[in-house]
Amino acid sequence: MVEESENDCKKDKQCVTVKVNVIYDQKANLTDTQKETFNKQLLQEAKDEYGDAHIHLDVSYTAGGYDNKRNIQGLSKDSLNVIVSNWAPGGDTAVSQVNQGYALTQINMNTAGKGDLAHELAHDFLGDTTGVISRIVKHDDSGISRAVANAAFDIVNHGMREAMKNPSPYVRSTILAPEIFNSGAKQFQQMLTQQAAIRPRQ
Repeated sequence: MVEESENDCKKDKQCVTVKVNVIYDQKANLTDTQKETFNKQLLQEAKDEYGDAHIHLDVSYTAGGYDNKRNIQGLSKDSLNVIVSNWAPGGDTAVSQVNQGYALTQINMNTAGKGDLAHELAHDFLGDTTGVISRIVKHDDSGISRAVANAAFDIVNHGMREAMKNPSPYVRSTILAPEIFNSGAKQFQQMLTQQAAIRPRQ
């Protein structure tokens, strides 16, 4: 697994750039060690893993996080917003969603593992956060459909990521895994770019 750098991406016709906006939650009081762990382990793992699919993560950092009214400050509509915090909704280690045109991933650095950000990106690149099932889940207050859908998505995502890391010449899906992630990332970034271009009515 090797990161696809900005320069490499410019020379690579297959390369897709996905914009990532990292926000350290100002209310979380993250330590320097936690921030370093995020950058050197979780973020770098994601860069390296999706480099195999010719995906370049264009990372920027924005001050923000949750304010006193529980609104998130520092969001960017044309980017995947990664909120690095000391908690995540539902008590999970990491969660992802697209809400009101904003792509959001929140990571709990108290429990996060090295591959958790890469796992969340798979949800976005494979359409889990933007498809029909995602819309159904949002309207189910019981949480049952969310749990079932997430379990199914996790199995598929894990299998696809493993296929990309360890491709087999005898299994067609492992050969296609990088192409599937690449195509999904392209569609995902196009969706974000289109959302950012929409201007609210005056």
